[in-house]
Order: sequence, then structure tokens, then C-alpha cells
Amino acid sequence: LAANNVAVETDDPQSLLSYYRNWIAARKRSPGLMKGDIAPLETGAQILAFVRGSGDGRVLVVHHLSGS
Repeated sequence: LAANNVAVETDDPQSLLSYYRNWIAARKRSPGLMKGDIAPLETGAQILAFVRGSGDGRVLVVHHLSGS
């Protein structure tokens, strides 16, 4: 049984910890992700999509939520 903790996941680029750290870093680099309004987009099942930002900094974010 593998333990899920920071010590185990820190060096694993496929870990959930690495996934979230990458998104946090992307948010810090992008003015469009750091502040502004969030406008959800209509999508099909298993897709989450929205536009975020203000002024010139706008970002389209799309997440495919299914396991495939």
C-alpha cells in the first residue's frame, strides 16, 4: 500500500501534488488567471470550461474531467 504524502509525491511529476503545483505556478505567471471575472461556458458532460480575466488579460480554461 503506497502512502500519499508530500514526501512521496514531491519528486513524482505524475503526482496530484505536482499537478496542483504546476497550476499554481501557471496562475502566478498569468495576469488573466490571477484576477478578474470568471465566465462559465456551456459544455457537454465531463467538460469544465470558463474564461477568466479582465482588460487585456483573458484566459480560456478547459478541463476534461473523464478518466479516458
